[in-house]
Amino acid sequence: MADGRRVVSVHEIPGHTGKEAAAIYEPRGRIECAEIPPAVEEILDDIFGRNLSSIQYVYPDAVRNNGWFYVEYGVGQFVNPHVDYHGRIGDPWPGVLATVSLSIHNADVGGQFFVESSGDSSVWEEPHRARRGLDWSTPSFRDQRRVRWTAQHEPGDMLIWGSQVVHGTVPVQAGRSCKFLTQLLTAETEGTDV
Repeated sequence: MADGRRVVSVHEIPGHTGKEAAAIYEPRGRIECAEIPPAVEEILDDIFGRNLSSIQYVYPDAVRNNGWFYVEYGVGQFVNPHVDYHGRIGDPWPGVLATVSLSIHNADVGGQFFVESSGDSSVWEEPHRARRGLDWSTPSFRDQRRVRWTAQHEPGDMLIWGSQVVHGTVPVQAGRSCKFLTQLLTAETEGTDV
């Protein structure tokens, strides 16, 4: 962090540094921690394991997650709309199926999660596969007409969205929004560090 802003991001954008990606995805910063205490990770993995059969009802190819990380948003902080794709550049397809968010504290005002939909077919490079560049670094994406659908999941609830769904968060106006995130992985990613 520098001046309260993230200098790197878990997100990546081809042709951009981690610092540039952080400024595009989280322009007002956020707290992010990938090193979760083992006792906390054990609790999170137990929650995930107990819910895996329900998750597989919607994502039958899901076999595991890729570890948890923590994010926290303060006043004015948010994530710009973007697509996560199927994982890091070069990962096997389909690889990452979805992201799981486990809310532990909601902001007093703002901070809600959203997905956006569009009738613009230019988002697809082939059937069922979103093209690269669906993030705030691309002028055509910023200018695209989309409809926003907002959700507030309560503490203790899991919210799951597909890896190719446009999503983000609205700015926190009061309080803090805190959650743990992980990604659903397929059998194709077994033995790989996604």
